[in-house]
Amino acid sequence: MTKLQSFYLRVNRLSGTLPPGWSSMTALTDLRVSGNQLTGTLPPEWSSMAALVNLWVHENEFSGSLPTQWKTMTKLQNFQLHTNQLSGTLPPGWSSLTALTDLRVNRNQLTGTLPPEWSSMAALVNLWVHENKFSGSLPTQWKTMTKLQNFQLHTNQLTGALPPEWSSMTALTDFRFSTNQLTGTLPPEWSSMTALTEFYCQYNQLTGTLPPEWSSMTALVNLWVQENKFSGSLPTQWRMMTKLQSFQLHTNHLTGTLPPEWSSMTALTDFQLHTNLLNGTLPPEWSSMTALQSLYLSLNQLSGTLPPEWSSMPNLEVLRLVNNKLRGCIPESYTTVNFPSIRRIGLEYNVNMAGCVPPSWKDPQNALYSSYTDLRNSNSTLASENCDSSCTAGTERSGKSGLSTASIIGIVVACAVVVLGLLFLIIFLCCRRKHNKDDRDAEGSVTSSRASVAESSDAANSLAGGDDEGVQSQGSHDSRYSYYNDLY
Repeated sequence: MTKLQSFYLRVNRLSGTLPPGWSSMTALTDLRVSGNQLTGTLPPEWSSMAALVNLWVHENEFSGSLPTQWKTMTKLQNFQLHTNQLSGTLPPGWSSLTALTDLRVNRNQLTGTLPPEWSSMAALVNLWVHENKFSGSLPTQWKTMTKLQNFQLHTNQLTGALPPEWSSMTALTDFRFSTNQLTGTLPPEWSSMTALTEFYCQYNQLTGTLPPEWSSMTALVNLWVQENKFSGSLPTQWRMMTKLQSFQLHTNHLTGTLPPEWSSMTALTDFQLHTNLLNGTLPPEWSSMTALQSLYLSLNQLSGTLPPEWSSMPNLEVLRLVNNKLRGCIPESYTTVNFPSIRRIGLEYNVNMAGCVPPSWKDPQNALYSSYTDLRNSNSTLASENCDSSCTAGTERSGKSGLSTASIIGIVVACAVVVLGLLFLIIFLCCRRKHNKDDRDAEGSVTSSRASVAESSDAANSLAGGDDEGVQSQGSHDSRYSYYNDLY
């Protein structure tokens, strides 16, 4: 069989080992034994099969290391080794396999570091090394792999920072390095990866802010950066990512408000921002996200009221707002009539909310009955028998007082005005009493003097035979006293 060129034995029930004797098939260009129950090691002797273009040995039970001797297979383009029990390291000597376009060693038990020498594999389009036990840093030398489209590094033990130099990988469409121990920040330089549709970096220890520069990644469909240590605000510039369908930002240290500008992300179906430090209000503008099926905003510090506008999301199935600082009441429009796909609305532990759940929620046949029971089990007043059914959208409760902040401010101002008014009145009365006392004292003196004069005048008048002048003087005094009383 030395002239055999193609040999397909894939997806059978073959067992046993790979025969070293097949090394004589030097004309083979295509050998496929995948999908069987083959065991043993990969024969170093096969290094003589230098004509091989396609070699598929995946989905078997092979063990042992990768033969360094296979570095002679320099014509290999499609090399499938995944889903076995292979161990050991990636041979630096395989850097000679420069014709490779598709190399998959994922789902094995491989260890060691990613060889910088592999930077010579510049023709690679697909490189899958995920689900192994690789450690060490990401080689900056791999920046030469500029044709990579699908790059899978996830579920290993990789450490270190993300190389800005990898910004040269502009052909990438699917890039995944989640579930590692990577640190550092998201390189702004990676904004050059404008062909990306899938980006997954969750479950690492990445820090820093979300780069506004990444707004150029407008082809993204799935963006998962959850379960890291990102901080800072949500970049308004990311409004350009209008093709996003699944957007995972949860379980970080993100702060700031929810950007109304993100209302342009109208293709979103799954949007998760829970378990952060976000504040501010819920943007009414997000009602344009009519494709949304799941919106998770729990465990933040969001305030304000529930936007009635959000009831125009016909595909929404789950809305989670648990453990925030929301206030006001549940809009009357939050029913299954306006949310025909709804299964759950989570509002527990928003202690400043008031009013009652919409009556339809209490119907055991209603899709939102579980939301009502969640509130009742959390001892929320929204589900109590004594809830305030007169609640309006602007109602807010603050602490135990049940008064809104605006009401409290109004009461304080009114009390201050009353106190100042009373103070001025007291001052006025004190001044008035003092002035009246002084007038009476002065009048008493004048009256005494006039009495003496009058007595003399009366005596004179008596002597002259008349008393008209004495009557005139008394009338003038009574009139002046009456005038002072009217003034004060």
